[in-house]
Amino acid sequence: FLHLNTNKRGITLNLKSETGQAIFRELLRDADILVESFSPRVMPSWGLDYESLEKINPRLVVASISNFGQTGPYRDFKSSDLITYAMGGPMFSTGLPDRPPIRLGPYVNLYQAGATAAAAIMTSFFSAEASGRGEHLDISLMEAEMSNIDRRPTMLLQYQYTGHISQRVPTGERFASGTSPCKDGYVELRGEYPHFPKMAAMLNMPELLERPDFSDAMGQTKPDVIEAFKEILIPWTIERNKRDVWRMAQENRLISSIIATTEDLVTDPHFEARGTFVEIEHPVAGRLTYPGAPINEEIYGTIGYSGTDLVQLREQGVI
Repeated sequence: FLHLNTNKRGITLNLKSETGQAIFRELLRDADILVESFSPRVMPSWGLDYESLEKINPRLVVASISNFGQTGPYRDFKSSDLITYAMGGPMFSTGLPDRPPIRLGPYVNLYQAGATAAAAIMTSFFSAEASGRGEHLDISLMEAEMSNIDRRPTMLLQYQYTGHISQRVPTGERFASGTSPCKDGYVELRGEYPHFPKMAAMLNMPELLERPDFSDAMGQTKPDVIEAFKEILIPWTIERNKRDVWRMAQENRLISSIIATTEDLVTDPHFEARGTFVEIEHPVAGRLTYPGAPINEEIYGTIGYSGTDLVQLREQGVI
């Protein structure tokens, strides 16, 4: 929450009171953008509908984010991320074929709708800068989900070209691939055909290549073969730390990665070298580590500051 609201300033204002509404209108006179996420009837009930706000500030961009939009039969419906995921379409194809549909985690719809709103807001803002006229943006969480390709581009492309609606499919294990436990966590490996020689090299077990069922693409699909190799791989990985397994997989050019925890990311030497995470002093919560802004280098680079300069400026507390 604090990361998503970094650098924002907050005030309290009771818009149900006449004085609060008067102060709000005064604030809007010089504002560029107003974002609100009340139910569709709330702002008009306070006399703060877009037509009224436009009279105060004709160049104001107003973004109204709601569950189902400002109009239509569903506009007053309550909702949640689960409901939006279901009504937006993708849940039909997620889950097991013999069980009811389920939602994929984590909560992504609110982020998707927020990103959609941000893009629309900035487009309208630049338009207002040029024309002097603002706009009212009607952002629907469900419509953002309907247009969201998160984790389903294959399904959408399949429907586009063949008309086939993707069904729920059973989960399954692949030969020499997937998640394996380690001493301190888990690692993800891809060692199925045609990558199996690299897997055998990593394990230092060249004799595995002599087994036809391990080296043959069709043989690798058999459940007993998949299970037989797991009995070789898991005892090997579980004796090692995940970063050691990852390093050995890289040395053998095997597709791989650790399954990172938040702590893994924050302490990762790559991200430390790039200054990805920064410490920020919050007036209430204190000093915390946040994902850093990704745009500083581009901005400061336009006036001649190099990456090394920015590191020094951070150390000096300038940025």
